[in-house]
Amino acid sequence: MFSWIIFITISVLVVAFLSGRFTAECAAETGRSKRAWFFWGALFFPFFPIPWMVLGLLPVRPPQLAACFISNVTCWTKLTVGFE
Repeated sequence: MFSWIIFITISVLVVAFLSGRFTAECAAETGRSKRAWFFWGALFFPFFPIPWMVLGLLPVRPPQLAACFISNVTCWTKLTVGFE
């Protein structure tokens, strides 16, 4: 009985990891954070297509925002400097 529990647990973890990985790769193509979307994809793996549908509905991030990770103030400064 214990061996079946271990086998099923390992199988579920593998599927969760793969789901998170595929969701993260899809998120990276649209300029989103791979780490955050890996977490959401792995967490909601029983609802596998839903994270991809959410990513499909979100707008693509501009390259200026995708490359900025420091804070919202510096991101806004980087975006508005070119428009002044």
